[in-house]
Amino acid sequence: LQLGALLSALFWGVMSDRFGKKRIIIIGLLSSTVPQALFGVATSMPTALTLRFMMGLFNGLIGAAKALAPELVPPTEQASAMSIIAATWGFGNLLGPAIGGFTSMYHLCEGDTSTRCPDYPFILPNAICASLSALSLIAVACLLPSDRHHRQAGQGLTAARLSSSTSDAP
Repeated sequence: LQLGALLSALFWGVMSDRFGKKRIIIIGLLSSTVPQALFGVATSMPTALTLRFMMGLFNGLIGAAKALAPELVPPTEQASAMSIIAATWGFGNLLGPAIGGFTSMYHLCEGDTSTRCPDYPFILPNAICASLSALSLIAVACLLPSDRHHRQAGQGLTAARLSSSTSDAP
């Protein structure tokens, strides 16, 4: 995951400037959702490693979020917004493995020796992660304002907000 992210961070930064940060965040969440679900049913180490590498390679989520945050909040709140992004990233890095470790103890087919239930002991934690990522994807797609129309006009969201609020003054 980290190697793929390292190799593609610059690319995703350029793409977020060109096509919009919201689009890159959506692509990043998609790259977290689909391979995460497949990771839970990986049957070999090379497949699992390839999926994790792809998750990092196609994920420009954090860089785009850090670049978009200052455009969404007033200048006085930008430090707090950046701190929240860093804190949630750290919290996820602590909570994610804890949830994964806890839920991997509960095999969905425990006690079932028939061939009806495949042996995927890590499908539950990966299904939970993929579900959380899918919920985030829906929230971002529906709630996050687009930054493209402001970028095309040559200004950021904050600058557009300030210019529209000053033009409304008498």
